[in-house]
Amino acid sequence: MASSVLRIGVVDPVGSIDPRTMAEATTILLARQIFETPFLASAAGDATPALFEEKLTEEAGSGGLKFSTTVRRDARFSDGTPATAEDVVGALAHDPVFTSRASASYRDGRVHLTLFAPNTRFDLFLTMCGMLYRETAGGLAGTGAYMIGPSDKDVVRLVRNPHARTPSRIESIEVRHYPVDAQTGRPVALLNALEKGEVDLAPRLSWRDVNVLKNTAVVMKPVNSTCMLYINNERLKDARLRAALAKAVDRTIVAEIAFGENPLAFRATGLLPPALGKTNDRLTPDGERARAEWQEAGGYEKPMSIIYSPAPRPYLPAPAAVARHLRDRFRRLGAIIEASEVASGELITKVNSGDYDLALMGNIPDSPDPSDYLSAVVGSDAVPSGAEGSSFAFNFSRYRSREMDDLIASYRKERREETLGEIGMLLGRDVPLVPLMYGRACVAHAWRLRGFLPTVTGLVDLSALTLG
Repeated sequence: MASSVLRIGVVDPVGSIDPRTMAEATTILLARQIFETPFLASAAGDATPALFEEKLTEEAGSGGLKFSTTVRRDARFSDGTPATAEDVVGALAHDPVFTSRASASYRDGRVHLTLFAPNTRFDLFLTMCGMLYRETAGGLAGTGAYMIGPSDKDVVRLVRNPHARTPSRIESIEVRHYPVDAQTGRPVALLNALEKGEVDLAPRLSWRDVNVLKNTAVVMKPVNSTCMLYINNERLKDARLRAALAKAVDRTIVAEIAFGENPLAFRATGLLPPALGKTNDRLTPDGERARAEWQEAGGYEKPMSIIYSPAPRPYLPAPAAVARHLRDRFRRLGAIIEASEVASGELITKVNSGDYDLALMGNIPDSPDPSDYLSAVVGSDAVPSGAEGSSFAFNFSRYRSREMDDLIASYRKERREETLGEIGMLLGRDVPLVPLMYGRACVAHAWRLRGFLPTVTGLVDLSALTLG
């Protein structure tokens, strides 16, 4: 077993690695190395048992509502204590993501799951909830390959869990923050560190950024994320105003500003990223009509702002430039609007609390299931309830629609592509948000790193990697 350190570089500071409060993608990636879920999403987009010993077995005649399975007996927390079936049921019962969809109980040596609505692929849902943790004197203990190690203000460290059932091949992980360039918004410091061999893995770069790398390997992920302009529906309540904003935007031009060459490869046509499916909203740019409809709807008298974080994302490599372009387009409608840069943490706080007008952000799926993505972004029960939000409440538009909820439930049960089309049409009618671009997330890594495979969710089992 090799004794080694995996050095990861990120552009955002790593938040608290706590499954109860985390929201940022890098923090979630690290947490998944420590706290296991019942199933793990594979590189192929399927669900493989993790805490569960086997696939779900549907109870005869349940109509997709009742399932059961067993918990593996070789799972141990990092303090050496065994993980029991009762622990897993307890983790599910205290996870608001899970309890929004089902209940769990333990009897006759099996875990029994009772769903509130039919879901023929509930195993995919269980790849993103039910993280198992135990509170100890030293903090939170998990059953994953790693545990939290000694960290400081500059480096977050994970070290091997000595009791993990599958020992990690890499001994420890060090995560270092490389702030973006204040003038250009580019991750220059991180790219330089990669080229110098100071970083082994940068899991979240954009297609535009990796083009400058010469001394590292680059892995292209599926087109698995969507950049969108969130519109606070509680402030802009009139769908005509929201539609006017959408018509004022030419998504091809936005993609060209963000990515440069080949904008049609990144221009969004609907909410779902292509790796998950198609939800064509049929929104087309028309500046003159947009201005007329804005005025006919009475406009919006109060000053507005588009808030954004300066750090580039796979789906948004040039946040400031895109925000300024949108600001200028909306001013042509007669809107009083500014583009406002805020820190990443402040951005999350504002959208969770509803203290904003427009927000330039994006979403990467937590599971390979299209219905999970749709529920998280436009489901009525995913509207955040406070400044901290939750791990599944990404309906920052604060859009509530029974019609949308019913369509998502129908797709979850029957898996009809036609239903996704209807969802796209409804989003084009109500315009709770404007999908702008799709992101092809890119991973850059040192040549000595072996075994990396991209996934739809961007979550990777770091314990399976090796360093040469």
